[in-house]
Amino acid sequence: MPSLKFGSLVDDDGNPFDIPGLEVDPKRRPCHIVVTLRGVYYAGDNVGSTWRFVVAIDGAMWVSPTITLQHEEFHPIGERVYDRVKEHGCGMTHLLVRSIHAREMDGIFFLDDKGQRHDTTAITCSEEGSQRRDIVTVPVAEYPALLSRWPFRRVRNTALLIFFFEIEARCTG
Repeated sequence: MPSLKFGSLVDDDGNPFDIPGLEVDPKRRPCHIVVTLRGVYYAGDNVGSTWRFVVAIDGAMWVSPTITLQHEEFHPIGERVYDRVKEHGCGMTHLLVRSIHAREMDGIFFLDDKGQRHDTTAITCSEEGSQRRDIVTVPVAEYPALLSRWPFRRVRNTALLIFFFEIEARCTG
C-alpha cells in the first residue's frame, strides 16, 4: 500500500519516488479563493430553453435553480460557486479541478439533453490578490429519446453553453 510522505511517495518495496514541489511551511499564511459564475451564454443549436447546471470545484458543489435561457443571449448569474480558505496557501499556485454538468429539462427525465465538461485551472495566491477570468464551453447534444442516441449520433443538434467564471485569490490572516 503506497503511503504519502512529505516530498516523496513510498511504494510497497520501500523504494521512494520523489514528488517535486514545495514543502508546506507551517508559518505560511492562508489563502482565500473565491470563484464566481458571472453568467452563461447560450450558443450553438437551440435545443430548448429550460436549463439546470451543477458546478463542482474541488468537492464543493453548486446547483442552479431551473433557469430559462434564450438562444443566442447572455444570462447573468452572479453566484459564488466556490469560497474556501486554504491553510498555508499564501504565495503558492493552487489548482482548481472543475466539473460542469448542464441539463436541458424536457419535463420527462429520460428525454433531457445532457452535457458535461471537466477541466483544471490554476491561480497564484498573492498579497496583492490575483484575479483571472475563465471561459468554459459545455456542448449539449440533443436526442429525441434515449434509444435514438446510437443511430442518430451523427445527425444531431448541439447546444453550446459558454460559462464565464471569475477567480480571485488573496493571502489572508
